Amino acid sequence: MPKEDGDVIWVTLEEHENPYKWSKPRKYFTTLALCGFSFLVSGASSGYAAPGAESDLVDKLNTSSTLFELGLGWVRQDLTRNETNNILKYLRYWDHCFWAEIVEALSEKLKAPFSEIVGRYKVYVVSYFVFMCMFITISLSPTITGVVLGRLISGLAASTGSTLVGGSIADIFDDESRGIPMSLFSMSALQGAGIFPLCFSWMMDKGLGYQWIEYVELIAAFIWFFFIIFMGETRGSAILNNKAKKLRKKTGDSRYIAKTELNKPTIRELVTVSLTRPLWILCTEPIVIFFSFWMGFAWFIFYSIISSIGHIFQTQRDWSAGSIGLLYITFVLGLGLGGIANFFLQERMYQKKKTPEARLYLAMVGGVCLPIGCFIYAWTSYPHVHWMGQCVGLTIILFAIYVIYNTAFAYMSDAYRLYASSAISAQNVFRNILGGTTPLHITKWYNATGYNWTSCIIAIIAAVLGVVPFILFKYGEKIRQKSQFSQSISAYEEQERTMLGLDETSSFDKPAKLETS
Repeated sequence: MPKEDGDVIWVTLEEHENPYKWSKPRKYFTTLALCGFSFLVSGASSGYAAPGAESDLVDKLNTSSTLFELGLGWVRQDLTRNETNNILKYLRYWDHCFWAEIVEALSEKLKAPFSEIVGRYKVYVVSYFVFMCMFITISLSPTITGVVLGRLISGLAASTGSTLVGGSIADIFDDESRGIPMSLFSMSALQGAGIFPLCFSWMMDKGLGYQWIEYVELIAAFIWFFFIIFMGETRGSAILNNKAKKLRKKTGDSRYIAKTELNKPTIRELVTVSLTRPLWILCTEPIVIFFSFWMGFAWFIFYSIISSIGHIFQTQRDWSAGSIGLLYITFVLGLGLGGIANFFLQERMYQKKKTPEARLYLAMVGGVCLPIGCFIYAWTSYPHVHWMGQCVGLTIILFAIYVIYNTAFAYMSDAYRLYASSAISAQNVFRNILGGTTPLHITKWYNATGYNWTSCIIAIIAAVLGVVPFILFKYGEKIRQKSQFSQSISAYEEQERTMLGLDETSSFDKPAKLETS
C-alpha cells in the first residue's frame, strides 16, 4: 500500500506484484515463454543453414546481380556459375552467422541496460514481433539482397531472445532456485540449433524449397507469440514505476511517487550508459574477461560444427543432405546429456554450498571434455574410420558446450544479479563477434590445413582455455571482493531492495555473498 510521508505518498509493491513473490506456476510459465523465444531464435539461425537449403536458394535467386550490390569488393559482375555458387556459399554463411551475430552483439549493448531501466516486457514484445515478421520478408524476397537484409533485421530483433532471458530469470528466481530455470534456458538456446536442421534437411530432400523453412518458422513463432504477450513484466523497478504512473493518472494526485523514479536518467544518460556499461564491464571485470574468452572459443567451435559438418561429411563420406541432417541428432543427445547432468549433479552440488563459485562444478568437467571431444572428432574424420566415431566426438563436444553456456549465464546471474543482463551482454559481445566470423573462414581452414589437424589445433586451444573454470572456482570470490563494480552492485541492490520493499530475509537480499570470504 502507498505510504504517506509529508507531501509525498510513496508507492510500494504488494506481495503478488513483486516478481520474487510470484507463484511457482507463474514463474515457470514466464520461463517457458522466454525459453520458447530462445528456442525459436536458435532454430532460425541454424535452420537457415540446413543441408540442401543452400543449393535450393542458389537455383531460385538471381545471385550474380545482387552479390555485387552488397558491396563485396572481390566479387566481379561477370561471375561464372561455379564462381557464383562458391561466392554465395561464402555470403550465405556471412548472412547466417556474421550478420546475425555481429548485429546481435551491437544491439545487446543497447537493449540489455535499457531493459533494466524501462522494463523488459515491451522490449520482448516488440523484438519478438519484428523477429516473427521477418520470416515473411525472407520467404517472399525475390533477391539475395532482400534475404540478407531480412536476416539482418531478424538478427537485430532476435538477440533479445538470448540477451535478456538470463536477466529475466534473475528477476524472478533467487540464487537457490535459479539453477533449473537457467538450465532450461541454456537447453532451449542450443537445442534449436540441432532440431531445426534435422527436420529441415528432410524437407529439402522432399523438394519443398527453402521458403518452407521460413513458413514453418513463421507458424511456430505466431503460435508462441501468445505466450510472450501473456507473460507480463519481470523487472521489479519497472512494475513499481508503472504502478506509480497509473495511480497519478487515476487519482490526479501527483504526490504518488515510486522511489525508483527518483534520480531517473535522461535520454542522453540512458543512451550513454547503454553503450558504455557492457563494454566497461568487458574491459574491467576479470570474471567477465575470463568467461568471454572461454565462451567465445566454445561458440567458435559451435559455429565451426554448424558451418563445416555438411562440407566434411559430403566430401569425406559422400552423404546426402537428408543423411547429413541426421547428424544433428548428436546436438539433441549431447545437449540433452548436459541438461541431465546439470539437473542431477550440478544442482545438487550447488545446494550444498550456494555461492556463485558453486555453479562451476560441472563447468570444470566441461573444460576437460571439450578438448577430448575435439581430439576424437579430429582423428575419426578419415573416410575409412566408421562415422560413429565422429558422432561420439560431436556428442562430447556439444555436452561440453552446453555446460559452458549454461554456466556462463548461471554464474553471471549470481555474480552480477540486478545487472545480470549487462554482464551477460558484455561477454556476449566477444562471444558473438568470434562466433559470427567463424563461418567466413572455417571451411577454407579445413581445406588448407586438413580436417584432422584443424580440429586438433582447436582441441589444443580448448585444453588451454579449459583452466578458466578451475581458476575462477579457486579465486573467483577474491576477484569479486576486489572488484569495484561488484561493490557498486551490492550498494545498488541494497538501495533498490529498500525501494521495492523486499523482505530483508529473502535469499535475494544477500549481497554479502559478494563480499564475504
